[in-house]
Amino acid sequence: MVNKNFLFLFLAFLIGVSFYSCKTSKKETQLLKKDCQEIIQQAQEWYGGLDTQIAMQYGYSKLTFRELGKLPETLSNNDLTWTNQNGSYTISDRTSDSFTLTAVGMEEEKVQYFVVKNDPVKEPKIFR
Repeated sequence: MVNKNFLFLFLAFLIGVSFYSCKTSKKETQLLKKDCQEIIQQAQEWYGGLDTQIAMQYGYSKLTFRELGKLPETLSNNDLTWTNQNGSYTISDRTSDSFTLTAVGMEEEKVQYFVVKNDPVKEPKIFR
């Protein structure tokens, strides 16, 4: 027969772990979203600083984290992935007018933005 005290402690432990995981997940999502919003703002400023001819011809298709001034030792994947203490951020699906930014946190939380020139940035997709 199972000791009732043991069962009670076990259930309390499971509830505590579940609550802590949920709280950690929300905090990580907020950190990833904040970093992504800063990256998107930097990308839009970078795009706005391009010569008109270059912007029309290449635009975001030439966007890399090196172009945004990130340190080389924090870059990988041909400068399309940048890593900091919150997670890894990858630029993909680059066209002259748009790109996708995907962030993966240290706890495997995933946030994804689709950015289109001159459009307001929409809420990201969040994968758990």
